[in-house]
Order: sequence, then C-alpha cells, then structure tokens
Amino acid sequence: MGKKNKKNFYNEVVEANEGIQVKDVKEIFLWYDLLSCLLPFQLIFILTYALGSNQYLLTACSIFFILITDSTIKILLQNDGKKFVNLKKQLVTVKIWVVPLAVMVLATVVCLFCVNLGVV
Repeated sequence: MGKKNKKNFYNEVVEANEGIQVKDVKEIFLWYDLLSCLLPFQLIFILTYALGSNQYLLTACSIFFILITDSTIKILLQNDGKKFVNLKKQLVTVKIWVVPLAVMVLATVVCLFCVNLGVV
C-alpha cells in the first residue's frame, strides 16, 4: 500500500466515524499487530520446544501473523468504516493481553541469548 493510498484509507475511516483522528486508526493497527505477533511467538515457541523442532526458525514465522491481522483489519474497515467502533471496544482486552505477553517474550529472548552465549 503506497503512502498516498494509506492516507486515503485512514481518512476514509476517520470520515466514517465521528470524533476520531488518524492517530486513533493507527493505534488500532499497532495494538492488534503487537498481539498478533506476541501470542503466536509464545505459542509456536512452546510447541516447537515440546516437539524438539528448530525454535528459532519457526518462531520467526510468527511475524506472518502481523500480515494476516493487518489484512483482516484493513478489509473490515474498507468494507465498513463503522467497524472501527467494534475494534476500539475490544482494544482494552487486547492491551490486557499484550502487556504480559510482551514481558514473556522479552524474558524468552533474553534467556535465549544468555543460553546461546554461554552465560548460564
């Protein structure tokens, strides 16, 4: 999506919803992207560890979930800009999930570095 198309998309959503700004639309994408990356990262890491697979390669694939989430939100908002209200209502729950997941992912990554560098 080009920069001009992105601005048009944000403006269309703003016009369809009274009292919001472009930063509100960007915030929706940010929080949902964080959730869609962090949750699969942890789940895939645990699953691959239990199966004895290559955790590094498979957990890197969790980034593809960002693309899926972005596409889904964009399609929802393009079809009906009023869906922003529903996404905004769910944002509190998303934030509640993102914060502990971010801490867990950070701890996991730090542990991986420590183990691989021989600190532990």
